[in-house]
Amino acid sequence: MSKQKKASPTPEGSQDENVLDSLAKASVLDLANSIHAEWKPYLNTEGEMLLGYEMSFLCAVSMRLQKAVSTRNETYENALKLIHELTRKVDSKDKEIKFLKDGYKELCIGYDNIKQLIHEISVRQGKHVEGCDQNFLRIEKVLKRGGF
Repeated sequence: MSKQKKASPTPEGSQDENVLDSLAKASVLDLANSIHAEWKPYLNTEGEMLLGYEMSFLCAVSMRLQKAVSTRNETYENALKLIHELTRKVDSKDKEIKFLKDGYKELCIGYDNIKQLIHEISVRQGKHVEGCDQNFLRIEKVLKRGGF
């Protein structure tokens, strides 16, 4: 399999990546050199020195990998905590929305009942006015017949 780097959208991005790569390489080499310097008094032959340098490089890489994994784990744990907190907030908002929807439905039902009651009152009032008008007309006719 071939290793391909992702192309950076801007030249500045590729320069930044190159700088970060060179800094990471330099820090691993510096760490390997310091580990090798600690071991140097115990390495007697040229073969031991070569193996010691290889081992110090592997130790430095291993330390950087452990640090990266630890950092990644901390990041994932923080992300999970944040996701959990946001999920709780979303759940509470869902409950609040449901409560508000239920309240709105009750208000709509109450409004519909009031409209229906007002309609019934106006119909009854209209019938009452018609009845009163007819009664007044009959009273007026009776009074006219009676000569008043």
